[in-house]
Amino acid sequence: MDAPQKYQQLYSRYQILHYLCQRLAKTNTSSDFNTLLSSILLAATSTWENHQHEIIHILSHIPRFDISTKEVLISLLSKLGRYVPASIRLLDLAHRFPDLFQAIEVRSVSISPRSQPHKLHIHNLDPSISNPGPRQARYKVHAEIQLLFDYEMRRQEASPGPRVIVSSKSACFLCDRFIKLHGQFFMPGTHGRVYDSWSLPDVDRLGIPGSRKKMIKGVVGRLDGEVEGLVRKWRKREKKRRCVVEPRESDVFALAEISRYCD
Repeated sequence: MDAPQKYQQLYSRYQILHYLCQRLAKTNTSSDFNTLLSSILLAATSTWENHQHEIIHILSHIPRFDISTKEVLISLLSKLGRYVPASIRLLDLAHRFPDLFQAIEVRSVSISPRSQPHKLHIHNLDPSISNPGPRQARYKVHAEIQLLFDYEMRRQEASPGPRVIVSSKSACFLCDRFIKLHGQFFMPGTHGRVYDSWSLPDVDRLGIPGSRKKMIKGVVGRLDGEVEGLVRKWRKREKKRRCVVEPRESDVFALAEISRYCD
């Protein structure tokens, strides 16, 4: 297939993906959502496997894209294109090593944020920082914090329970600090970024036993103290601010991406 045909085929695949994404945004049923999402992942896999070089070539010739934006976009596209092969690989491993996979439990976890966001009580500090007021983005309980509180709700004294919390992304700064202060779970690392939409769930509504609830509220208090100290330190250094490149958040396929960029 010559170059013009490849680019025409890439454009056709883009139109298919665009159509599927539009339908996904409008769907209201879980069955339709799952079907459309599967179709998007299959289309993205085929697009990346067959047109990786064309995509990179097109992005390299867009003048208004800075290098970091191009690299992030390529990273996102390559990750999206690997979900289906990774799933097939897991199925193959499960078939080859059934004893290793038979004890795995897949369970959905969904814990909502507090109805009123947690406010920092930092003395002698601009109120716009400690209590910024209304905002556009919704508050969210990050995946790592949801897992921690789910484990707390299911905690049994006779069982040691899980010891590791990890997701497809490195933990943000606040998740990392909260889990380290909690002290009962290992987490591989953090990308260090702070999100103003970060929130905790309402501990009083989760059915956590009294002694554990008291311990968790103590963790919240210690986190407040750490954040207060850091905010004061950053305010003192305000005049020395410098531009910082946004960190890579995802840990999925990181080695594959590193090897590709080092070729």
